[in-house]
Amino acid sequence: MINELEILKSVNEENKITQRELAKRTGLSLGTVNVLIKRLIHKGLIKIEHINSRTIKYVLTPKGIAEKARLTYQYIVNSYYYIISVEQKIEQIISNKNEEKKK
Repeated sequence: MINELEILKSVNEENKITQRELAKRTGLSLGTVNVLIKRLIHKGLIKIEHINSRTIKYVLTPKGIAEKARLTYQYIVNSYYYIISVEQKIEQIISNKNEEKKK
């Protein structure tokens, strides 16, 4: 999910980006980027436009834009619940330490 979101975000920001640049930007291997691009094309989230015989650009489809929004929202929700979980653990640790001090 996160890898696909990173690819969609990068293509949205710069559609003339190469797979090598995508790999560098996302921290993924070139092979992984290639597989993800093919998967996103197959899902109809990205399409390829040929600029010339050597240059292509990736374009988010309307479905790709919607999926990017959905994945972004899901990432934010997951992050929020993770932060709440960490906050509760910290509060529990502090509470335990305070109880130990009272003894």
